[in-house]
Amino acid sequence: VHSQAAAGEGGVNPCVRAWLGLLSLYSAWGWTHEALLAAVQVMMYLDTLQDYKIHKRTSFLVRKHILEMIARSGLQAARETHDKCGMAHQAIDNLFHECVRWKCEGWDR
Repeated sequence: VHSQAAAGEGGVNPCVRAWLGLLSLYSAWGWTHEALLAAVQVMMYLDTLQDYKIHKRTSFLVRKHILEMIARSGLQAARETHDKCGMAHQAIDNLFHECVRWKCEGWDR
């Protein structure tokens, strides 16, 4: 799943494209647990990359969908779910801290 050799056109692994699609759907539907699991899968793949352009573009999409999810369900619910999911990722935890710092929509619930 996470191999650079399996990368399709554009350099992004097809499995990661699928996880990004699921992340988009789950965050739109307000499925916090599923969205966070998809985000962690994408971030784990990004941790293996050497290509900064792919990393930057994909991490922007993860950030966008996580922020949409926080706006829908609230930061506390997202944080609690992230802590309980068993697959927490530091980049997502850092995004939660940025939400408080910049007072993103949903940061206060």
